[in-house]
Amino acid sequence: MSFFRLFILLLALSFSGTPALAHMDHHRYKNRDHNSPCSVLAWIPYWDQNRGFNSYLENKEKINYIAFFWYTLDKNGDFKQYTLAKTDRKLIRKAQENGTKVLAIVTNLPDDKAEGEDVDDWDYKRLEPILFSEEKRKSHINTLVSLAKDVGFDGINIDYEALPEGYREGFTLFIKELAEALHKENKILAVAIHPKTSEHNPMENNGSWGQDWKALAKYADQLHFMTYGEHYPDSPPGPIASPKWVNAVLKYADAQNIPDGKIFVGIPFYGEIWLHKKMYRYHGIDVDLTFSDIQKLKRKYNGKEGWDEKHLSPYLLFKDDKQKKYSVWFENEKSIEAKINLSNNLGLCNFAIWRIGGESPDFWSLFSVE
Repeated sequence: MSFFRLFILLLALSFSGTPALAHMDHHRYKNRDHNSPCSVLAWIPYWDQNRGFNSYLENKEKINYIAFFWYTLDKNGDFKQYTLAKTDRKLIRKAQENGTKVLAIVTNLPDDKAEGEDVDDWDYKRLEPILFSEEKRKSHINTLVSLAKDVGFDGINIDYEALPEGYREGFTLFIKELAEALHKENKILAVAIHPKTSEHNPMENNGSWGQDWKALAKYADQLHFMTYGEHYPDSPPGPIASPKWVNAVLKYADAQNIPDGKIFVGIPFYGEIWLHKKMYRYHGIDVDLTFSDIQKLKRKYNGKEGWDEKHLSPYLLFKDDKQKKYSVWFENEKSIEAKINLSNNLGLCNFAIWRIGGESPDFWSLFSVE
C-alpha cells in the first residue's frame, strides 16, 4: 500500500457484462467451509478519512468490517500514531452501532510527515527488536492489546510488510503470541498477506518470503491476501490484479490448506500511473489514484481508455500539457466483477478492499454479504 504522494491523475471506465473466465482452472477450493458466512472488509486511510468513512456509511449494509489506517512503528520499533491521523472514538462507536466491527491497522510504513520523505518505504528493520527480543515482543503485544481494549477496537490488523526470509520464524511467533493475548480479550487478529504462487520465487521476493502462510493460518482469525500490486511503480505498466494472477495466488493458498473462512481476497479500488520515457523505459508514480481521480484526469487530458481482454483489465493512455505520455492501469466494474466471480467459483466469498473513498458507487452492486 505505499500511496502517500498526491498526484491527482487519470481515467474513467466503461462497463459491460461479466467477462468469460473459461481459460482459468476453476477447481473448487478444497478447504471450503460451507458454514462460513461471507464478509467484506474495507480499509480507510487517514489521508482520505472523510471520503472513506462517508463511503462506509453509504454502503454499510455491504460491509462487515472496517479498518482504520492510523498507527505505525517508529525507527526504534515503538508503536506510534501517524502524525496526521487521529484516533476518533466517535467513528469507531458509530460503526459499531451499525453492527460493523472495527479493526486498528498497525504498519511498518514510516510516517513521512514526521521523518521526512526520504525515509525508506516499508521498513522491515523496525520489526527487528520486536521479532528478535522476547522482552520487546511481549511489550509490543501488551501495547496492542491495550490499544484494542482501551480505545474499543474489535481487533488488530497487523500490516507488517516487506519482511525478509530471516524474519519468518520470528514473525510467526509474534503472531502466535499476539493471537493468544487478543483472544483472551475476545478480540480479532487479522494479518496482511503478501501474494505468492510458490516459495522462494525470486520474482515474488516482495515480503512473501518472510511469511509462513500455513503457520499464520493456525493463529490469525483473518488473512487479508493482498491480491493486487501485480504491477507496481518499479515494474513496467500492467494490470493491478489480473484474474489469472489472482487465481494462481489463491490456488497456492489452497495447496497450503488455508481454511477458506480465514481468507479475505484483496480487491483493489485504486489505479497506478506510469510515465513513458525514451527507449521503452517507464517511471512509476507512487500515488493513490481513486476512480474519481481517474475520471477527472481522463476528462482533463482527453485520455483514451481501453480494455485488455487477455488480462481483463482497463487502462488509460494520455498526454499531459507538456506532451509527456502516461499509461494508467486501474479497476472498473467489469474487472472487479471478474475477480469476484473467480473467487466465488473457487468457493471463496470474503473480500478485503483497498481502499474506500472516491470509488464508483456502481462497484458496490457487485458485493453481497451474509
